[in-house]
Amino acid sequence: MNQFIYQRRFDEAITQIQQHTPAALADDPRTLTLLGYCQKFAGHSDEARATFTRAAAAMKPKPDSVVVVDARDLPCYLAWVYAGLGEKEKALEQARHAITDYDNDALVKPFAETSLALVEAQTGDIDSAIAALPHLLEVPNGASCSDLQLNPLWDPLRKDPRFQKLCSGALSEN
Repeated sequence: MNQFIYQRRFDEAITQIQQHTPAALADDPRTLTLLGYCQKFAGHSDEARATFTRAAAAMKPKPDSVVVVDARDLPCYLAWVYAGLGEKEKALEQARHAITDYDNDALVKPFAETSLALVEAQTGDIDSAIAALPHLLEVPNGASCSDLQLNPLWDPLRKDPRFQKLCSGALSEN
């Protein structure tokens, strides 16, 4: 699935998820979030909206529900879902909340910080997303140059010379 996503073969990634993923994994909110983005990137807007809505309901069944803070990183994925739905303020608020949720977790906090940068990229706040990247490229379990280069979630930053410099600089140091 990830290979198809990185190759921007979104329809094949959708097929992989829908037809070749065990039900327990296919129904996981994280998988649903990735499926929603594949549908969005493939131009299937209505399907993407339905999938994002389903993922949000799985993570937060009622508006006052608390999103479980555990090793599955659901608060981060909920921020991605809100961004996919075009709910910028909810996405940013949830991403910032996830950083707070995982403040004492050395493994997940960098993922939460990366998630905020991804949400910023997806919602059009290019400057903030790029400003976060130098730190994220240095911290363990933060962003990697490979992910920056391949992951379509970073596409809104791709043409920015600052982003290109970060990717090329990180490559020359590794």
